[in-house]
Amino acid sequence: MKIAPRFAPFLLEKLTERIVVMIGGYGSGKSMAIAQKLLIDYALRKKTKIAIIRKVFGTHVNSTYSLMKRLIQDECPNKVVGKLGKNTNSIQFSNGSEIIFLALDNPEKLKSLDNVEVAWIEEASEIYLHDFTEITGRLRTGDTKIILSSNPLTTSNWLYRYFFVWEDDKTGEKTTIVSEDEFYSIKDIIKESDIGGVKYHHSTVMDNPFVTEDYIKQLRAYKRTDPFKYEVAFKGKFGVLGERVFENITVGDYSQMREGTQYLGFDLGDKISYNALVDVRIKGQDLYIVNEWYDKDMTIPEIADEFRKFGIPRGKTVWNDTNFPQTINTLKPMLSGDGISFQNAKKGAGSVQAGIQKIKSYNIHIDKRCRHTLREFKELAYKEINGIKQEDKYTLDPHTVDAIRYAICKVQMYVPKGDFSHDYTGQTLYSDNPMVAHLQREKKMQERKKNTTNAKVGKQVALRGRVKQPLKGE
Repeated sequence: MKIAPRFAPFLLEKLTERIVVMIGGYGSGKSMAIAQKLLIDYALRKKTKIAIIRKVFGTHVNSTYSLMKRLIQDECPNKVVGKLGKNTNSIQFSNGSEIIFLALDNPEKLKSLDNVEVAWIEEASEIYLHDFTEITGRLRTGDTKIILSSNPLTTSNWLYRYFFVWEDDKTGEKTTIVSEDEFYSIKDIIKESDIGGVKYHHSTVMDNPFVTEDYIKQLRAYKRTDPFKYEVAFKGKFGVLGERVFENITVGDYSQMREGTQYLGFDLGDKISYNALVDVRIKGQDLYIVNEWYDKDMTIPEIADEFRKFGIPRGKTVWNDTNFPQTINTLKPMLSGDGISFQNAKKGAGSVQAGIQKIKSYNIHIDKRCRHTLREFKELAYKEINGIKQEDKYTLDPHTVDAIRYAICKVQMYVPKGDFSHDYTGQTLYSDNPMVAHLQREKKMQERKKNTTNAKVGKQVALRGRVKQPLKGE
């Protein structure tokens, strides 16, 4: 069995800490090392039960299950019961050990966590904090080990906020548990917590001697083509993965701003996702976010109180999310006496993408107090699937951005005078290539001339039809 030196201590030493947090860049070898640990130290050593968990069950097939299957076939094919590949729910071993594959899209299956000795949560950044709490709550045995593995994504991800720098949602106060500088330089750190010891492990592709030089060159190339991805993929540092959605952002003190037209938007959350209320002002080509309220797990009377504290002028309309009509209908009579009314924002196919394009058409100014808005605008990126940017899929569920979309849902996109490079939905009409754009523009002009000519001819024919015809014999 090939073992990367960086992972030798992890593989050869007994796990003493309850939780292991393994963060690494692309191709660092962390998943292979974990699979080797589960096989050598647990499945083959004695009769035991191992759980491998992902957010969505279907993702096991080409990741964790495929990895375990390949490792077993290479190292110990005669130690398993039955044929691998027939059942992706579990792998049975001749000594009575079992590896079960679970996912959070089927919570009922989490009952299978009883008597599990070690659990591996792969791509832990994909789950939520409440998922992690649910898993740790079900792993009741005091000696159960939990291994979390992930690429280092944004600092707003629960992994970063829970294990590295905790930020209080209400006050914004930050508590550093493990600093990034400490993590990247020391690489192996142990901390104590109320749920047991936590071992931190950092790795990059340079810690994996089994990857090809071409692969390393590919990751290095991101430094030139995609600096943000380079930090995450090659250096294994927390950051934004993918092309950022918003670039035209400035931060300042706009708390006293009274200019421009005011718009209010509300994205309604629940126990897990956040409520977001925003105050937006538009003046010409500039869009200002001057105030925000951001919180979760609130009762309807508590939400009503926050609306009153927000300082909404009497007679103003709040454009709201349409996903929770019952909650909005309960809020309406509570706030009608305060002169606050609600209106459903227009939603439908393509509305998210069109709304974001509309926001992007403005120069965006964010008040320095609106830290949640600022974080979401800085970190929101387009998702990539097989290296291809998805224009309608994003890396975050951005509640403040959604609230802004609702607030300005009836506002026209800003298009500077004389700019015909976009249509009214914000879709680019002409290529970034100036040669192609010239041809496209000429074609468009010819189409306009043709349409104008056809319209004139049609009008003349219509007029002729209305000319009085002479009577017979005249």
